[in-house]
Amino acid sequence: MLPYARLLAAICLGCVALAGRADTPCSYCGTWRPFASVGVHYSSRDLLTVSEATLSLPGCSAGRIKGVEESIDSNVISNRAFPKPVRAILELQEAPKCSPPLQRAISGALMMLRVNPKSQPDSEELEVTFVLKEAKASDSLRSKGAAWYLVRASHNPCDEVSARGSLICGMIEQRKADEQLNAEWRRLLGVAGERQKQTLVQTQRSWLKAIAKACSEEEAESGGAPEWRKANEVLCVAVAYGKRAGEFSDLRTCYELRNHNCPELSAHP
Repeated sequence: MLPYARLLAAICLGCVALAGRADTPCSYCGTWRPFASVGVHYSSRDLLTVSEATLSLPGCSAGRIKGVEESIDSNVISNRAFPKPVRAILELQEAPKCSPPLQRAISGALMMLRVNPKSQPDSEELEVTFVLKEAKASDSLRSKGAAWYLVRASHNPCDEVSARGSLICGMIEQRKADEQLNAEWRRLLGVAGERQKQTLVQTQRSWLKAIAKACSEEEAESGGAPEWRKANEVLCVAVAYGKRAGEFSDLRTCYELRNHNCPELSAHP
């Protein structure tokens, strides 16, 4: 599993009415898929499930909320296409118990969530920030934690004609390609000799660095908006991983046939 930290987020227990309406549903309840972050983020398969009483993550017990305050975020300029996001601050009554344990921020008493509306149905973006119990009044809300970003699991980002949609779609595809690459790598090492393994490991380390650099430089040279360049860079890596997994499979077959003229893997893209 990739070294991504697990995320914790929130629910609405006795939500304060949004815009004064008592029957307003919990704006951030539902199932969310993480896609990016400032700092650390989920893997694309770890879904956050939120109800009006509990929240849950893979490998964790259900967490409970002590209280929540929900309101319109008045600090953001809005229009008809992009209404103001919902801002909520809540307090944990019982934090989820996870294996392996989550970050230290999970022990915090407060969490801030912000639902950022988007132009397409079910494409809202959920931003989650932790604030620790020991945070001082003088500390900024973000100074005691990191922010995570999620979209509703029901939304298909690959259908979204935007840089954000392409980025999320590309990250999901890269995760799948990475899993395929790792599976073929383990199979290859399982049939390789000791000297072959040493060469393979050294070559693959060089290749990973080279492909990351090549995709980054290729998109930088192509120009365009930074958001699109990042999305294309992620897709570039995903495609390269898929091709590399095929090379692993072919080489493994050659080793299994005990062919003494098996080709060597290249350290270059």
